[in-house]
Amino acid sequence: MINSESEDTDLVFYDENLCGLDPLFHVHCKLFIVDVLNLSPYPTLPGAYCYKNHPIFKVDIMGIIASCQEKQKNFILGVDDGTGIISCCVWKEKVETGDNDFRSFLPESLRLKTHTLHPEFSLGEMVHIRGKIKSYKGVNEIMINYITAPVSSVSAELTHMLQSPYLYKTVYDQTLVLASEVQKLQLEANEIRTGLKPLENVMRELLAKITVFNIETIKEHDIMHRIQDSLGVHESLEYVESMLNKVLKQMEHQGLICSRSDLGNSTYESLLNPKADLKLLIMDIIKKEVYNGNEYGCSLMTLRSSLEKTSQYTDISDVAVNWCLDQLETSSSIIKITNTCFMPS
Repeated sequence: MINSESEDTDLVFYDENLCGLDPLFHVHCKLFIVDVLNLSPYPTLPGAYCYKNHPIFKVDIMGIIASCQEKQKNFILGVDDGTGIISCCVWKEKVETGDNDFRSFLPESLRLKTHTLHPEFSLGEMVHIRGKIKSYKGVNEIMINYITAPVSSVSAELTHMLQSPYLYKTVYDQTLVLASEVQKLQLEANEIRTGLKPLENVMRELLAKITVFNIETIKEHDIMHRIQDSLGVHESLEYVESMLNKVLKQMEHQGLICSRSDLGNSTYESLLNPKADLKLLIMDIIKKEVYNGNEYGCSLMTLRSSLEKTSQYTDISDVAVNWCLDQLETSSSIIKITNTCFMPS
């Protein structure tokens, strides 16, 4: 289980492009529920959580159903493994009503019954759950992609109980240390980031207040002299402007800003602004799709297609769209039903 914070102060968190080298990045980790609840966001990888310095996306738990709340489109299960209780969301299956649906050949009375068939969960049942960790209103939850209910095999329960402590001791509690060649690449990346970090901090502060901008807009805010001060050196304005362009490219790569197709070259939109046009448009598209009868949410493909039809975002990058979706989900403005479907909260 997670140790005290004082023991974790020297942990090294690797860059986003290196996280995939950790085997735990790709598997469902058999963690205790108390540890799942205490996981914090991974500093360099949006959407991931950290146990020690391991990037964790998915977990595998087994426990007893302590509560069950049925809603129109899903079940919310409270699962208890003796260390804590966590909310787990399992979505009801979509009912197909087309001509190819076998139910269309049944008598109406039977067809109505099949449309109302959903999994049944009973309090006190042992369940085996695998799913992705999500945070809703600051509390970690599990979006279920696999569930066995009830677990009828005693051996399966015992196996899980015996495996978890062994995995903690031999894998989870061992700090991730990559090969020396990889660490060298990490140091080089840190040097580049450290050199640009003061500039990025100044730009983040400015871009949180404006929406659309270009280099001339930045100059009007007397930002060039502030950047000179942040660098701690007295370089020419030409040098500062070249460094500024590097920072903008880095921020665009991170999805913090995006280029605008309708306003000419070198014109950007700040996505750090809570009222950014792209965020508002994404919300409108998702709401419109749901209100038009798609009760299972707006797919990522539909969202991208709608954005590309606009004059502003014909060439919008995936990273910018994903960053906006993550921010809207973090603020509980939208709910991520699956990896590619969203609906307003």
